[in-house]
Amino acid sequence: MQIYVKRDNDGFVLTDDGYIISDLQISGCNLEGETRKNLLQQTINGFGIHIKEGALFIHATADNFALKKHNLVQAMLAINDLFYTATSIVKNLFFEDVQSWLNMHNIRYITGAKFTGKSGYDHMFDFVIPASQKISGTYFRNHQ
Repeated sequence: MQIYVKRDNDGFVLTDDGYIISDLQISGCNLEGETRKNLLQQTINGFGIHIKEGALFIHATADNFALKKHNLVQAMLAINDLFYTATSIVKNLFFEDVQSWLNMHNIRYITGAKFTGKSGYDHMFDFVIPASQKISGTYFRNHQ
């Protein structure tokens, strides 16, 4: 992490020069969705940070420089944690949660199955639960 400091009329401007938000976007974390926008806004509000053209910044004086620098660093870390909400991460977490649930309930399954439909198009499935003589559809209805 890098912080840039620039003298201002009555003190200093501390900024990340757009690194954090740019890094999130490059990593596949779309900040345009309503939930992520709200999380971003709550974070910057909580630390007194502002955003201009994708750059995080805060104004400081000589008296409060250390506190403002601390707030910027904490905001940068908190905003960077939005990476964990990137679509690829959430998809992997969901896949693992489903797999754990199936294992916990001793449900047989196959992962990454591909079937060709009547149309001739292939369809990929994350999980396929095969039929069983022991476990019928009644089991699933009674154990939800």
